[in-house]
Amino acid sequence: MMIICKTYGFDAAHHLTEVPEHHPCSFVHGHSYRVDIALESDALEKGMVLDFHQLDDIMRPILAQFDHSDLNDTLENPTAELISIWIAQNIVMLIPQGIRLLFVRVWETEKAYAEYRPTG
Repeated sequence: MMIICKTYGFDAAHHLTEVPEHHPCSFVHGHSYRVDIALESDALEKGMVLDFHQLDDIMRPILAQFDHSDLNDTLENPTAELISIWIAQNIVMLIPQGIRLLFVRVWETEKAYAEYRPTG
């Protein structure tokens, strides 16, 4: 098995809707998010799991929906956990057969991330 990983980024605002009223994250604020995408495959096509440029083509429209936006327009309660699930659900529809999404890691700060690993 071979694994590849690539890092992307986007800037966005959000507020959490399921925290107490005066919780710091209940107010609109922004982050410079970092997103790590890891793919795996048992077989290599032309020596690659997937061409990194092809992964860029997959990720560009997905992240364009978030970049410089209010994440609450897309997700009701945009936690790093729910953002990672949303990104994963959109990636799996676009990656070629035989390639598996290993994880999506969404960094909200340089010290904090959520990682989603799809099953099946």
